[in-house]
Amino acid sequence: IGFACPETYNPADHIIKTLSVTQGEQECQARVDKIRTEFEKSTFGAKLYRKSHGQGLSQEMVGNKDLKTRKMYAVSFLSQFRILVRRSFLTTMRDPLLLKVKFIQVIVTALVIGMVNFQTQITGSTIINLEGLLYNTVRDMNFIFLYPSVNVITSELPIFLREHCCSRIYSAPAYYLAKSVAELPEYIILPLCYAIIVYFMSGLYLAVKTFIIYCTITIVITNLAISIAYAGACIFGKDSLALTYMPCFILPNLVFGGFYISFHSIPLYYRFISYISWFRFGFEAFQVNQWLNYKMIPGCEDDATEVNYCPALSGKDVLVRRGMSTSQIVIFINLIILFVMLIGFRIIGLVALFLRVRLTK
Repeated sequence: IGFACPETYNPADHIIKTLSVTQGEQECQARVDKIRTEFEKSTFGAKLYRKSHGQGLSQEMVGNKDLKTRKMYAVSFLSQFRILVRRSFLTTMRDPLLLKVKFIQVIVTALVIGMVNFQTQITGSTIINLEGLLYNTVRDMNFIFLYPSVNVITSELPIFLREHCCSRIYSAPAYYLAKSVAELPEYIILPLCYAIIVYFMSGLYLAVKTFIIYCTITIVITNLAISIAYAGACIFGKDSLALTYMPCFILPNLVFGGFYISFHSIPLYYRFISYISWFRFGFEAFQVNQWLNYKMIPGCEDDATEVNYCPALSGKDVLVRRGMSTSQIVIFINLIILFVMLIGFRIIGLVALFLRVRLTK
């Protein structure tokens, strides 16, 4: 570019002298501008620009079509994902107090529920007690984890928007997926602790298969609640807005979940809420898993008397009274529905995050 180093000159000194600018000398500034421009045109300069700015030009020559600009990142999606998972996991582990608080909250809640329903014997009068216990499991897995998880996203949104929109360090899907994966162990272990304590302290039916299904439903419902929290956080962007408006969506699903009002008693114009209620599918799966094990309710063989209150003679009668299915396959159908809802809310959250990025730009 016209600035050859003299044979008797130190190359390092020559570079420093050539690039140095003396205040007030326009010739020096013009020389530096020319060097910068020529460097940016070079192959190495273009490569360095792509690495530092995350953008580059990709020439797609089809006929006489013009050059197309394609957005790029400094590293691949998998590298972004791997690094972000590690960062999210370390962020969680570096705040042990928050983890301890969550763990204590789950353990204390489970112990209280277990003590209230300690070794409840199945009779006609205790059917409603165990139904309340099962519905309370669905409710606890929502309210223990849902609202606190909103802050997980909203607290990081400013950092994410700066690193994504301004610096283009990583993509929105990489961040969102990494956040979900990094916190997955926490949202498996905590509901599992809750399920183990409640199941063995209360009078639920003791069988390996029933226990495994109970734990599985509990874990799926917990992660569904996290998905709803992430979606709400990405849609509203602020804790205050999310915590104000999300109950308007959650409470109707809670009311029409099948405990406060039986499925067949719900008015037709409200029934659609029941069909999209994760409380309904979780509660029904718990109910079928529990009551199909009882061919006869102890103490209700001779129907109700003045002493024994018997709302149902068998486990199937308990389900029929609630308007629920009496088929074992419903457990797995409901689990699939809950899992689909889990994925659906995660996708809604990701779409909302994309829209928020576009609005920010």
